[in-house]
Amino acid sequence: MRRAVLLLVLTALGDAPRPRTQPARPNIVFVLVDDLRWDDIRVAGHPFVETPHIDRLAAEGARFLNAFASTPLCSPSRASILTGQYVRTNGIVDNTARDAASHRLETFAIPLEAAGYTDVLTNEVVSFIKDTSRAPFMVFLAHKALHPNIVQTNDGTRGAMAAGQPEGFVPAPRHAGRYATATVPRRPNALVAPVRKPALERRIPGLPPLSPATGTSDTDIRARLEMLLGVDESLGRLVATLDSLGQLDNTIVVLTSDHGYFYGEHGLDQERRLAYEETARIPLIIRFPRLVRAGTTPAQLVQTIDFASTLLAMAGVRDRVPRQGTSLVPVLDGSARAWRSSVFLEYYTDIVFPRTLTMGYDAVRTTRYTYIVYRELLGMEELYDLERDPYQMYNLMGTAHGDSVRPIVQAELERLKRDALPAR
Repeated sequence: MRRAVLLLVLTALGDAPRPRTQPARPNIVFVLVDDLRWDDIRVAGHPFVETPHIDRLAAEGARFLNAFASTPLCSPSRASILTGQYVRTNGIVDNTARDAASHRLETFAIPLEAAGYTDVLTNEVVSFIKDTSRAPFMVFLAHKALHPNIVQTNDGTRGAMAAGQPEGFVPAPRHAGRYATATVPRRPNALVAPVRKPALERRIPGLPPLSPATGTSDTDIRARLEMLLGVDESLGRLVATLDSLGQLDNTIVVLTSDHGYFYGEHGLDQERRLAYEETARIPLIIRFPRLVRAGTTPAQLVQTIDFASTLLAMAGVRDRVPRQGTSLVPVLDGSARAWRSSVFLEYYTDIVFPRTLTMGYDAVRTTRYTYIVYRELLGMEELYDLERDPYQMYNLMGTAHGDSVRPIVQAELERLKRDALPAR
């Protein structure tokens, strides 16, 4: 599942003739950015970042305000995106090498292929799109950015960098230093040590207690956002190519992320696996004028397991795979009269960061509350009222408010866990 850059292109060698009144089958360009926070882009209110092409996509499409990674970890999240299934169903529960299992995944590419799309791997996306003899096509472009430049071995542990390769966040040379003097915005929960969070307040051998000093540095944040400049340029080039070929409005363009990243919130840095807003919440922008009204900002709760069902529905393709997500088409076309009031988040394990070794959890994020139950850390549950406490700084467990709300969110979490079980 893990690749420095994953580039999957699906194309049709030819479609059967269609009546003139039937719209052409849409192309799909799916852009996945690694570790991109929902608030890293200018259109979401960032004070200095430059993302003109992402902003244009949002202005001409729908930008979801409450999209979440079902499992905020790279490989599991990508598996959920491609299959529309929770990781407890698809089996990709962590970042360790699971090649055999990955190759058995029933991704949404399979029914697309059966409907006339052929699977091709290539590094020349623009050249491929320009080959108008092959249509419709699908491009699944997964950037390595904004991931730090590190080496991970097959067992998930960190290895050494190859000789001569820089480590850390490495923007393109043309972008290096663009934000060198910019003042990095910090959320209030990045400026204090975690309190009333027993899971985070544990003493871990060899690690300092979490505090503002243990969070992500300004230097790293600036470099990450300089890497985003290259991603934005790439999107602009793809959109310009589609436009020049007259295919832009016949193409579903999606931009999203596998999960977010901590900028020091709760004293955290690279431990991006937890059920807090900064890492579980992701950007999601979809442009397709045939269906989506420009400039909309849906507030419904959506998650990565919804993407497969959505793209299959938009392409007019059906399959028999038990996809656990829900098509977003009713949200996109404005026909949704009722929608889910909660999403289910889950995390198992990963052996890279000592702090998260025993922080596997099941969690529910409702329109108002986040409730987290750690499987191994008994008695360390967390409950947050996002209406009063949007930065998740005050754990309600053990309070009168928490005691009144806990049975409700606990019942909702149990319902979601039952629904997330693999179909029999």
